[in-house]
Amino acid sequence: MKIPEQNLLRVCEILAMNGEIIATGRISEITEKQVKIVNSIGNMAVLEGNMLIKVLVHNQVNDGETFVALVYSSNADELIITNVEVLSNFEKREYFRVGMKLDTKCYIDEGSGELDEMNSFKVKVRDLSLRGAFIVTNAILEDNQRLFLVLPLAETEIFKCTLKRKVNYYNKSVGYGCCFEKYTNKQEDLLCQFIFEEQRKLILKAKKIDC
Repeated sequence: MKIPEQNLLRVCEILAMNGEIIATGRISEITEKQVKIVNSIGNMAVLEGNMLIKVLVHNQVNDGETFVALVYSSNADELIITNVEVLSNFEKREYFRVGMKLDTKCYIDEGSGELDEMNSFKVKVRDLSLRGAFIVTNAILEDNQRLFLVLPLAETEIFKCTLKRKVNYYNKSVGYGCCFEKYTNKQEDLLCQFIFEEQRKLILKAKKIDC
């Protein structure tokens, strides 16, 4: 989404997702895809690309809105963010599942932490969220079985997950709801970016159909 134009030149705080203040700045540019925040003193913290952050915009009356965004680029003088979304919407959709047809593979977790090709099998990811995924496969799996799911995001990442529910299909394939176990901040950022982009594609597709 695009941050409303009335926020141009307003002071804002850059926050980590846990609420910790990272930096302060002023919104200097708003476009359809990006927002630029600058600091004239040049003492902004340098943030990693694709990091998920909050932006609290201040105005003269109250604290204004808080947005969630991904870091596009960052240095001591300026921060450029993308994939902007109102925090309240993000929180409502934090575990929103986006539908897709993604061919990939899983590995059975044997407890060693190693990926053994002998224990790999093909799956189709039918939907994905920050909490987990729904996969379809011909492999026979057990409830609460632990797997490693390979996800080709902006970078290929491997997510450890546990099977929580099972759905049988007419063609002998089986669907499994998988819950992600704890993953890294980098994986969270890549996953958020991927889900945001998939959501945007679905919205654009829906608009074309409506037209």
